[in-house]
Amino acid sequence: MKFKRVGTGTTSPRTEENEMTVSEPAGNYSVARAWTTVVMLFFVQTINRADKAVLGLAATAIMADLAMSPVRFGLVASSFYFLYAVTGIIVGYFFASRYRPRRLCCITLECLKPMIT
Repeated sequence: MKFKRVGTGTTSPRTEENEMTVSEPAGNYSVARAWTTVVMLFFVQTINRADKAVLGLAATAIMADLAMSPVRFGLVASSFYFLYAVTGIIVGYFFASRYRPRRLCCITLECLKPMIT
């Protein structure tokens, strides 16, 4: 009978109950669907980062056009980023545990579609 180390300093006989096994993924898993999800996440993150970067790149033009001081623009930009943080917490808490990542990405893209076009 073979023994394997369990924890620190203890050994137990090797049985099926204490063997670690890798199980097959549940459901209709496919590599193509997994990569589709990764690509969708990449594009959603790219749009998210670009949206935040545009505000910083256009800061001087926005401040000149609206006659804003740098302090006031900083407050407006901070509230914009704060909205991102609050939305991320809400989506993560309420929706991420209920929907699959692919469906959540599709919903996010549908919500962003009017803002992008």
